[in-house]
Amino acid sequence: MGRVKNTHDMALGATGVILSLAILWLWIPADIDTGVIDVWRRVTRIGDAMLPTFSCIAILLASLIIALRGWAGRQADRMPNLDPAFLLLTMMILTIGIALMFVTGPVLVRIFLGADRSYPLLRDEFPWKYTGFVTGGTFLVFSFHALVCHRFSRRAAAIALLATVAIAAIYGLPFDDLLLPPNGDV
Repeated sequence: MGRVKNTHDMALGATGVILSLAILWLWIPADIDTGVIDVWRRVTRIGDAMLPTFSCIAILLASLIIALRGWAGRQADRMPNLDPAFLLLTMMILTIGIALMFVTGPVLVRIFLGADRSYPLLRDEFPWKYTGFVTGGTFLVFSFHALVCHRFSRRAAAIALLATVAIAAIYGLPFDDLLLPPNGDV
């Protein structure tokens, strides 16, 4: 006896795919002047279409997965009850990680360059533009890994550091005027 196809998931997934493709190929090009990456006077910067395009691609992929799981007859996994302690730890990790992003750069500038140097003036210079992002990002990835796996490990710390440095390099190096979080908000 074969699996019963889940028509609700297939319909939901197909609707998401159709809407995502329409947004990607019709709405974004018609509504947004710059592309995903914009080069203007030899300056490479993030175009206005980057965030909507990446978000739409993520929705497209999720819709494809929903449709394929429905076609294969697989039921969606049941959502377990969330433990309040888990939610509290998650909020604490996010709060500490974001605080580290905001505080690390100014504290390190004060320690290494003295009180007479201002962090906002240095936030676009190496290494100061990366300190908060790498410190806070590494903490977030490492802490969430430890929370899910119920253990700390050097390997997880190394992976967290490498992943954060890779993200910083992918976004920070190609774009001349891009400030990684939280430097754009300081």
